[in-house]
Amino acid sequence: MFIEDAVSAAAASLRERMESTPTATLERALAARPKPPDFNAAVSRGVGRVNIIAEVKRMSPSAGSIREDTPVAELVRAYCDAGAAAVSVLTSEYKFGGRIADLLEAGREIDIPLLRKDFIVDPYQVLESRVCGASAVLLVAAALTVARIRALEGYARE
Repeated sequence: MFIEDAVSAAAASLRERMESTPTATLERALAARPKPPDFNAAVSRGVGRVNIIAEVKRMSPSAGSIREDTPVAELVRAYCDAGAAAVSVLTSEYKFGGRIADLLEAGREIDIPLLRKDFIVDPYQVLESRVCGASAVLLVAAALTVARIRALEGYARE
């Protein structure tokens, strides 16, 4: 039930963003953005080395508030200074209190790869993620069909 509710909430939020920012607007914005840092290279560098993916997470459905009021910029700079290979930014509003603006803020602050962690269900979210500075997106397999995973993966790779 949680995943279904989270996907429904993500879809409702997505519809609002699509109405306010059409795909063509995102495509124009993407054309002006530099290529993001390579996520795969960052998390796989160095044989036998542990590569940390730090996470920006405002809330948890089970734990409640987690640094909800700490500015994203402050967190990601601290993670970068501590040697994180990449930063995961949880942008799901539903039960996590995240927002797409968190990803954009993180991207302005650091130059290591960013992973958008959300309930990604549409190519628009992949495009939006890239425009906001993400190098990668997380696809929640339990929320998607195999065909949808393949389609979104292909779009993300493109």
